[in-house]
Amino acid sequence: HKQIWLLGILHRDISINNAMMYEEVLLDGTVRVQGLLIDFDYATKVDGSNCTGTLPFMAIELLRAVNNKPVKHTAAHDLESFIYLLCWI
Repeated sequence: HKQIWLLGILHRDISINNAMMYEEVLLDGTVRVQGLLIDFDYATKVDGSNCTGTLPFMAIELLRAVNNKPVKHTAAHDLESFIYLLCWI
């Protein structure tokens, strides 16, 4: 997430179906677990566009804003979605 954010992109749909983990064996034989985000259909430039995502993983502020005043989707909302994803696992 940090790497795409540094490029000016927000994923905006962090969920169980859009995150993958894999093991990488290093030259010294140690195993490192890596994470990977996929499915950038809802990704956008870091300009705070309108909110979107998978409901069980969306930030509370975004869910409350659906029927009220719109809230700009930020990196903090994506990070909150990561917390819900970790709880789901």
